[in-house]
Amino acid sequence: NPDGESCEFALVVADSMRGTGLGHKLMTSLMDIARTKGLKRIEGEVLKNNASMLKLMKRLGFTTVVNPEDSSIKNVYKVL
Repeated sequence: NPDGESCEFALVVADSMRGTGLGHKLMTSLMDIARTKGLKRIEGEVLKNNASMLKLMKRLGFTTVVNPEDSSIKNVYKVL
């Protein structure tokens, strides 16, 4: 992000790979890379009906809030 302190992530896991731990591995890798770059926060958007991704975000310690512009989206973020 232009602030030089935060970054946005995007993650897609194929339905055939769900439940394999791939999403967890990818997210922890993204967070590790962000930390090595000196970033302090990672953030993204998750569809409200994507229960699997929201569960992963919770397990990884992300804060989840309703997007003020679109209630079908949850904003997620974590201080690194």
